[in-house]
Amino acid sequence: MVKKNIYKACIAICGAMLTTACGDSFLDHTPDERIELNAATLTDVQCINMINASYPGANYGWIGELSSDNIIDNNAPHMPTSTNSEQKETHLNLNSMDRFDDELFEFKPCVSAKYQDTPYYIWEDEYSSIAMTNVIINLINEHEQLVGKDNLSPIKKAVRGEAKILRAYCHFILVNIFSQAYKDDNASKNDIGIPYVTEVETTVRVEYDRSNVADVYAKIAKDLEEGMAELNDTHMEKPKWHFNIAAANAFAARFYLSYHKYDKVIEHADNVLGKGPVNVSNKLMSYEPFSDYVYAKDFATYFQSPDNKNNLMLITSLSYNFYHAIGYRYAMNGEAARAVFFHPTPTSGNLIIHPAAVASYQYASYSSEDADYGYYSFKIYYVFEYSDKISGTGQAHQVRREFTNTLLLLERAEAKILTGDYDGAVSDMADYEASRLTIGNTLKKAYDIKDIPLTKEMILDWYNPATHGINNPAITLRQKHENTLDNSTDGWGNAKHMGINIPDAAVPYMNCLNDMRRYETMWDGLRFFDLKRWGIKYAHIIGPQSKKIELDWDDARRAVEAPLEARTAGMESSRTKLSTESPISGKARVSLPESSIFMMK
Repeated sequence: MVKKNIYKACIAICGAMLTTACGDSFLDHTPDERIELNAATLTDVQCINMINASYPGANYGWIGELSSDNIIDNNAPHMPTSTNSEQKETHLNLNSMDRFDDELFEFKPCVSAKYQDTPYYIWEDEYSSIAMTNVIINLINEHEQLVGKDNLSPIKKAVRGEAKILRAYCHFILVNIFSQAYKDDNASKNDIGIPYVTEVETTVRVEYDRSNVADVYAKIAKDLEEGMAELNDTHMEKPKWHFNIAAANAFAARFYLSYHKYDKVIEHADNVLGKGPVNVSNKLMSYEPFSDYVYAKDFATYFQSPDNKNNLMLITSLSYNFYHAIGYRYAMNGEAARAVFFHPTPTSGNLIIHPAAVASYQYASYSSEDADYGYYSFKIYYVFEYSDKISGTGQAHQVRREFTNTLLLLERAEAKILTGDYDGAVSDMADYEASRLTIGNTLKKAYDIKDIPLTKEMILDWYNPATHGINNPAITLRQKHENTLDNSTDGWGNAKHMGINIPDAAVPYMNCLNDMRRYETMWDGLRFFDLKRWGIKYAHIIGPQSKKIELDWDDARRAVEAPLEARTAGMESSRTKLSTESPISGKARVSLPESSIFMMK
């Protein structure tokens, strides 16, 4: 089943029902509350209202974190996070927040839950958004045929462009979760994809084909390019909640980075950040305002605000991501937290935690000073909407910072590394590090932080696996940096299987980038995408007996399994390996919903 409820019932297009002269009776009204849309009379306002309602509300952050190396099992023996603490293994005896956490951490299919933060919820919600975009695109196409191409209003054209970009984005999220990472066109033809849905469903049961990853990426590129050709954001009342022009370019850069088209990454990033030696500081995240905040809500508001110059696009989601991380079995703790943010960096001297994490409370802890249950971040703080205050029930709303200038800068830096422009990459990473050190004078004095710029020489020394590698037995724990990998199969060596060439000269730069991305994307779920596309080997250690599950670059479990309901309906497993000699299967039948807001007329 791709989507049970095809269209989101969350907007009202028309202000009144059609009536007749028969009096106030049942026959005076349409038989349900769906809205009839007619291509001949389609208005700009209807198009705007539809696209406003089309954005997904699911959050893949927890799935991504739990499936990556950013989370550990607190019940498994682990070292303390701080290198100042006695390096003695400990383990706890905690329950998981939900059974599906156990399933996903062990890389098993999730069969126990279907609500927020589960694969089922992501699958359903993204395909719901896709269905809405298909309605919009179809209606505007029909309207264009009736009025003529030259008479199509600029707003309708812009909304169609936005809808195509949103459709591309939703498929991009789905393929990165439920399939293997893109390698190249030949190798990725052997990896099962996800259904790329472009037609409006008008029959009771529809067959969908999962195709392959190469085909899905080609279709994403087509939608993205066609959408950007028509996109205009002048009609957007609140552009930060839409694919405005800057956000669309940021998405294009992220997509082409995964697609290994690095010149396009740089081109789209330049469209937002500027080209050449320009000052990007006025566009990046500033940590200075955090000095004035006390409460979690204040920190979250600044992180998630559309007025924050760093934020390019925000998405409101229903998610309990924040709750999963607090006081339960699976947490950002121990060696994982050490790798994410609790380690020295070239510009922070001997500090054991990056000052930006201190300033922004990205190292908040639930239990004690030593955070023995793990850490969480105020950037994923939520607003709780009560449906019943007496019983304490309701829904948690979290704003996702889906595209930011700081992450776009790092994506451009990676593209420069992979095209051999090391100096250009250093410039971008130095700008990024400068933004992290805008922590205010109080903290700078307290931690004796000097405004020392990140340099090429620092990177070549600090991120050299021969001197600071995590597997180097000749150095102290404090001198090791968890994100400093070598070019072996335990490090960057598997990238070649993923279609990425990382010569030895590029390794220190990739290590620096890896370190920065791991911090910047924590709790967003994007670390999971990075591990997949880079082919980095990683493991989950489970329970007091330290059961080890290790995923190599080609492990089928790197793809989250498709929901049970989809597979029961006939959809093939996400962990199926295709053959180029045999036809691709993976078809499933789905039913139209019992009711939907839109009826095609």
